Amino acid sequence: MRPDVMAWCADQYPFSLALAVCTLLGSIPYLVSSVSRVWHSPITRCLIILQIPLALSVVFAVVPSLADSLYLEYLKMIAVLLLIPLLIRSEADLRRLLLVVCFSLGMVGASFGLFGLIHGGVILTSGYGGMMSDNNLVALPLAMLAPLCWYVRDSVRSSIVRLALLVILLLSIATIVMTNSRGGTLALIIAVLLILLRSQRKLAAVLIFALGSGVAIYLVRDEYLTRMATLQHYENEESAASRIEHAKVAMRIWEDYPLFGVGFGGKNYAALASTYMEEENIHVAHNSYLQMLVDSGVLAFTIYIGLLIGTFIWLGRSARTAQRMHLKGHDIPLAIQASLVAFLVGGTFYSSQRYDLPYILLLCAAAWHKISGVAMELSEEEAEGAVSSNRTPHYLSVMNEVQ
Repeated sequence: MRPDVMAWCADQYPFSLALAVCTLLGSIPYLVSSVSRVWHSPITRCLIILQIPLALSVVFAVVPSLADSLYLEYLKMIAVLLLIPLLIRSEADLRRLLLVVCFSLGMVGASFGLFGLIHGGVILTSGYGGMMSDNNLVALPLAMLAPLCWYVRDSVRSSIVRLALLVILLLSIATIVMTNSRGGTLALIIAVLLILLRSQRKLAAVLIFALGSGVAIYLVRDEYLTRMATLQHYENEESAASRIEHAKVAMRIWEDYPLFGVGFGGKNYAALASTYMEEENIHVAHNSYLQMLVDSGVLAFTIYIGLLIGTFIWLGRSARTAQRMHLKGHDIPLAIQASLVAFLVGGTFYSSQRYDLPYILLLCAAAWHKISGVAMELSEEEAEGAVSSNRTPHYLSVMNEVQ
């Protein structure tokens, strides 16, 4: 939520550092007793290994000074987020963490959406601050937030919290519309389609998402429909055509720096692109995957893509297994997967490889990997014990009743 941004004192005081230090101090007992827990999940292992080619891309950067500070900030973020699989040890812990994400990010989305609706519809041309610094980088995380609110809401008992999550969901969808972001809109659509594909309450889902988007689209219909129409003829629209050009330039630059890229963070790319484009340039590649490739080389790109796609596929398998075994929290992998697919789609439009929310999702998946593994082992032991004592385990009896 970045309270310092909300208080109009962003980057004036070391609030983030203070929070990080307090969190690390509070984590010392866990760090001492079970730091190896972080290495147990293949997700965290891949993320840690990814730091090797990223660090090398800084060392061998075209201009190292343009990459080192950005990588240091990124490394501090990863170090703190690696506490997630260390500290989150139960399904209840993980659900509470997802609630924190929903309410903190949701407060930003709801405030923008409420502002737009109160003023009869607005086009949001600027962002919030920090990693949500422009309209597109507001739309993308809110598209990732929508499926989290949807799934977490179903598991909450408190009617007040459920209502709050519904309001956050509706207003955040309205905010996405009013950002006029094509990438954010497509990311939301794909996430909603995935929800509908697996939902037993398809009509309710359609009505909620239609209500959230329909009112906002009506209020800003002229600007919004004109903007979305450019998806059919992107070559005739300046912003879309620029993205295509940057994609071609990024590939040309990567061919000249294939192993470690030009330097982490995008600044080296922006500087070099001027030479390849033969015109002044201040922009990045507008694509998270191409940005990782051109900035940090083929090794980092391969690990990064494998981490995202592999986690996405595993979450689907884990959800099916958890449902089949009637494990508590089987909706959690569905929530993370649907949110992650929004990033996979939106990441093709923006350079968000340094954005924090996807890494939060990945490390929540790593925590679920350990939690679900333990739960499955207990279920198998229960089943074996029931067989040996001629008893039917609980989850098998439930399955029999269903059949």
